[in-house]
Amino acid sequence: MNDQPTRRDFLRHGAVITGAAAAGSLWPATSVRAEKPAGGSPNGKLNIACIGVGGRGGAHVGPALDENLVAICDVSEGRLNGCLGSVEKTYREHEIDRPLPKAFTDYRELIDKMADQIDAVVVTTPDHHHAPASMRAIRLGKHV
Repeated sequence: MNDQPTRRDFLRHGAVITGAAAAGSLWPATSVRAEKPAGGSPNGKLNIACIGVGGRGGAHVGPALDENLVAICDVSEGRLNGCLGSVEKTYREHEIDRPLPKAFTDYRELIDKMADQIDAVVVTTPDHHHAPASMRAIRLGKHV
């Protein structure tokens, strides 16, 4: 008799392992508890920083205004000032009484200075800078 496993044995054994792994993933070993926003209440608005607000990144500023946009960053001062002008106009049109977000031209400075005031960071930089900007925020426990 041949002791070599057949393809059927392999597939049968693989299906059992796959099913067990899938079932185990339904019940996590530990629960995850969301951190409270910097504002205090879990139901409060998130404090958001946007990194890269020119071009396509400018489209992400509007949704951040539904929360609490506290900081913006772009290497281009022209785009940065344009974004600040748009935010100011939106605040005026909708009678929103909030301070304008703080402006930075270096995301490292933004994250270092504002770490205790932000809950989440939106990164819309060119591809080669997604990872460095995101990892700097993630290491500080920020949502990206």
